[in-house]
Parts: sequence; C-alpha cells; structure tokens
Amino acid sequence: MLTIATTEWNENVRSWTPVEDRDSHLGGPAPSPTPTMVTIGDGYNLQIYACPLAPQHPHTASVQ
Repeated sequence: MLTIATTEWNENVRSWTPVEDRDSHLGGPAPSPTPTMVTIGDGYNLQIYACPLAPQHPHTASVQ
C-alpha cells in the first residue's frame, strides 16, 4: 500500500509535526504542513494497493 497525503501534519496539533520542524520557525514563519505543495482532490489522501504475491492482480486506488 502507498499513501499520499495532502498534508504531512495538522497545524493545530503539534505532536504530529516532525521533530526537525517543530522549532525551526522560531524567529520566522512556521513551516508549511504541505512542503511538497501536492494536493490530492480537495485535501484528501490517495491510497494505492498492489498485491505483492500476485502482480497480475489489478491495482486498486482509493481517495479518502
């Protein structure tokens, strides 16, 4: 399974912010929770499923 999320963390919940980004904004603007600038749909997650045992099985995608 591969998940591509629109944001890496929630701006309002500091516990999910990567350690290296938590205090990097001291003295400047806070880092963006969307550093890749990739948006899936209207801010959702894209999940892609593939069968590792039988590659001939079709892949499935889900947007949540």
